Amino acid sequence: MGTWGTGLYSDDLAMDVRDYYREQLSLGKPEEKITQELIEQNRTFILDDEVASVFWFALADTQWNLGRLEENVKEKALYYLHSGEDLKRWEDEDPNELLRRKKVLLKLEEKLLSCPPEKKKISSKRTYICKWNINDVYAYPLNSDYAWEKGFGGRYLLFHKIGEMKDCDQNILPIVTVKITEDKEVPLDEPSINCLEYVKISCRNKNDIFEHHHDEKLEWDEYGDMPIYRLILMNTSARIIPKSLIYIGNFADIKPPEAEFKWLHTAEIPRFKWKDFEQSIVDRYCGLNLHQYPFYNSK
Repeated sequence: MGTWGTGLYSDDLAMDVRDYYREQLSLGKPEEKITQELIEQNRTFILDDEVASVFWFALADTQWNLGRLEENVKEKALYYLHSGEDLKRWEDEDPNELLRRKKVLLKLEEKLLSCPPEKKKISSKRTYICKWNINDVYAYPLNSDYAWEKGFGGRYLLFHKIGEMKDCDQNILPIVTVKITEDKEVPLDEPSINCLEYVKISCRNKNDIFEHHHDEKLEWDEYGDMPIYRLILMNTSARIIPKSLIYIGNFADIKPPEAEFKWLHTAEIPRFKWKDFEQSIVDRYCGLNLHQYPFYNSK
């Protein structure tokens, strides 16, 4: 948990509580259920007197602001406001920091003891389900100034959907691997696609200390690396998906990479937004596939 100031939300835990409560409300979940979920998810923090106050202050303040302050949450927040537990974290810091925190808590207490506003209407989030099927392949033309500057202008990236995941907003997002063409021709059949090179998204080094890997034998390359190829495209609405995508077809027999590091959990797969996707993939192809990243010079 990180803290960077005396403000009520100058803390990772406080921000997570606030954001989760608001997000789940926007999905139509009942208020009491959200509160119980937050308590279950943060039980470790709640049982720690040094940081429990952060949780209850953030939850009470968020609920008050939205006109949904629950009595038990209010009581918990007032308990920690009166106990002084929260201020113990600041006593060894700069006296000015302690004074600022006291002012923050005084304002919070005044707020919680006042009449909360009427329930605020929360706009419902529309979930988006990507309509791509498993094994669909799309071609993406590299036509940006950056792509031409790097020598890739006119070539294509090929997205092969190999899976999907549901994000915290219930959007269904595609998990894809990416290939790159050698020229300005779009491959239209499976043999042509299989001949293309996979773009490395990242890699794990055998000297890295990590816990999350698959159970298969790891095969390291000459640099001591194992590449990561799959990524998640942030297709959260139809509007943000580029109109330039070309549907090639559905191919069930595209050969997977010969060696690939696979995360155990889909939540760990890298996510890419469309606004900076092209430059990021070009950079990674140059850096990882062509070994242009500086660290390769020291291996």
